Amino acid sequence: MALALGLERDFFYRSHPTVHPGNGHTGIRMNFYPGLEQGGGDEIPAGSVRCGEHRDFGTLTWVFEVGKQQQQQQQQQQQQQHQQQQKKQNKQKQQQVNF
Repeated sequence: MALALGLERDFFYRSHPTVHPGNGHTGIRMNFYPGLEQGGGDEIPAGSVRCGEHRDFGTLTWVFEVGKQQQQQQQQQQQQQHQQQQKKQNKQKQQQVNF
């Protein structure tokens, strides 16, 4: 990556002495920020889990935008999972009633 950015090959290694062998201070974190509907203001749907204002720590922060089609697919998957959970819960309730 350093070379692609026009830096010396060992730039990141030298810039982060705590990640040298024996120190073990390194980490990777991935966050997913679902988009809000356009034109819907900043209304956050009830039950949503979102990351509030924060500062990114570390050297690099990569931000990827999820395309509308991918976002719709993710929403459909979430809805299907929710429906499956509801069916399972309803089935369990029905079994309890039958006893």
